[in-house]
Amino acid sequence: MPSVADHLQPQSPAPVVRIWSPVAVAVYGLFLFFPASLVLAVKNWRALGVRGRILPHVAGAFVLALLTIGTFLFAPPLLRRLFRLATMVLAFVYLKERLRSDLQDFKDRHPEVRVETRRWQSGCGWAMLGLMIFMAMVSTAGLIVAVFKSIAGR
Repeated sequence: MPSVADHLQPQSPAPVVRIWSPVAVAVYGLFLFFPASLVLAVKNWRALGVRGRILPHVAGAFVLALLTIGTFLFAPPLLRRLFRLATMVLAFVYLKERLRSDLQDFKDRHPEVRVETRRWQSGCGWAMLGLMIFMAMVSTAGLIVAVFKSIAGR
């Protein structure tokens, strides 16, 4: 029979998972560009234990980055702007809904875990890292195209 002292002992605290809200992640992609939100989404998926989402999304982002680089290098200015706008809006809608769904699945599977939302501004550094990686890809592609153009021009 449990004693009164057993009931008075403090319970161990619930495990905590800290993530950025799906809307905050999506807004980073809308205002900066999709690589900024992808880095935050990857960090959220790791925290939620949904590592199977990471590789397909990174591969998809790589393909999208190549398409974006192609439009920046070869498309007329209006098409570049339209492609960039479409990419940003689609990334916003998709990542927001994907992360909402993953978060709800996590809460349903782990009701004992407390989910805390990080402040949106705490993701700025990670978002900038995503942009720097993207810019390195764009710069490398631009240099390769410039070299091929100079070789073809001889």
